[in-house]
Amino acid sequence: MKTRKIILFIVEGISDKTSLGGIIDKIIKSEDIKFHITDGDITSDKYTTSVNAVKKVNEHIKGFLNNNGFERSDLLKVIHLIDTDGAYVG
Repeated sequence: MKTRKIILFIVEGISDKTSLGGIIDKIIKSEDIKFHITDGDITSDKYTTSVNAVKKVNEHIKGFLNNNGFERSDLLKVIHLIDTDGAYVG
């Protein structure tokens, strides 16, 4: 039996998951939706630069996979949502 692939949403906080999770599950029924909460924007923290931003995001993806028993091949897509609360909107 073919297993469904995972679409991983990387979000800043639980409120992002809460507000988006239900509607995303209703829109995307053909794949498993998973959320990884980063407790803030990992691309704009004081340890992230334009040189290492991709590496930082990849570290979170690897951590999610390792902590949840998934393999890289289980992923269909990774969607990184940032600033959903508009904190950096000018």
